[in-house]
Amino acid sequence: MLRHWLEDNAITFHHHQWGITPSTFHSIKELHENFEIVATSKDRQNQSFISLMQSRRHPIFASAFHPEKPAFEWGFHTHGLLQNTQIPHSRKVGCISVEGVR
Repeated sequence: MLRHWLEDNAITFHHHQWGITPSTFHSIKELHENFEIVATSKDRQNQSFISLMQSRRHPIFASAFHPEKPAFEWGFHTHGLLQNTQIPHSRKVGCISVEGVR
C-alpha cells in the first residue's frame, strides 16, 4: 500500500539543490557496486534523481528526501528564510514518515 502511495503521489518533501542522476550513479563504479537504487524522483525541470538507495551488503540506506519534516515542521524554519507551507501533512505522508524509520 505504501509503495503505491509513493509511486502515485508527490508526498515526499525534497529540500535541496543537488542530486545524483541515475546515469551519474551508474558511471561511478564504487557507487553502483556498493549501492542499489531503491527510488527516484523528478525535479522541477523533470530531471530524474535518486531519492533513495541502499547498500548491497550492509544495513545502510541514503535518503534525499526528508521523512521527518512532515511530523515535526509546521511553520517557519528557525532561520526564517523558508516557510514550510510546501511540506505535505496528509495521513499518507504520516504513514510514510513512520514506516521510513522502521
